[in-house]
Amino acid sequence: MKRVVRNTPITLYVTVAIVCVVIVAIALLSSYAYLDSRAQRISSENDDRTPPSRRWSRTTA
Repeated sequence: MKRVVRNTPITLYVTVAIVCVVIVAIALLSSYAYLDSRAQRISSENDDRTPPSRRWSRTTA
């Protein structure tokens, strides 16, 4: 029982860390996808206004 009690906090911290990393990764991916679709929508709407130089810098950045 002592081994289980000693190892439980470590496994608990590892599990919580993995869950936090997964949640942060999903949040980042969803925000990047949302920003990317929003940027594509804005660029498609303002296609005639934006010069090719600014469009090029936006895609490379």
